[in-house]
Amino acid sequence: MKISLFLFNLLFINLVASANCNEVQAELNCDFYRQCLEHKTQCGDAGYAISYGEKYCQKFLKLNTNSEIENLSLSEKGVQWRDATLLCLQNRMTPLFQSASDYSCSSIQKMAFKTHPDCYTQKNRSICDLNISDWEVILSTLNPKDLSSQDGLRQMTKVMYTCTKSIFSQKNKFWSLKNEWVQKINLLKNADLTDQSH
Repeated sequence: MKISLFLFNLLFINLVASANCNEVQAELNCDFYRQCLEHKTQCGDAGYAISYGEKYCQKFLKLNTNSEIENLSLSEKGVQWRDATLLCLQNRMTPLFQSASDYSCSSIQKMAFKTHPDCYTQKNRSICDLNISDWEVILSTLNPKDLSSQDGLRQMTKVMYTCTKSIFSQKNKFWSLKNEWVQKINLLKNADLTDQSH
């Protein structure tokens, strides 16, 4: 009887964890990495879920709290970016739980790192739009070893490409808007304003 009760509890816990892992994450916390991703992949402390996902989730969530890392703090816009990014990173991994496939630890890491640049540069919540002090906080929070790894360099390159593209796009919009206003001003200048009898 005790064995069947134990098995029932184990099955129930796995079903509950599995059901929550299938859903879009709405609550900002780091439980997803250990309770969902590590539970499914079993890659251990050196795997992506624990050594990267959970580690950085926890480090970034500590910013702007009483337990701030070395008194580092993000601006209000930086906090909005952080929150949106952390949720995006977790939610981009939820399709793994909708599949019966087993994934290797290296394939999980590759899939996860592929999602990073898009999550870092979301529309209206892009790292590209943050001020320099936020960039300093973000870079100070990261381990230089992780930044200089092949995956780290690859994602930084993609982020910098996206930011550069965004800057040039904004510059082109500015010049287009400026030219449009110059044309409107010229139309007003050239309009026949001599008839002021009305």
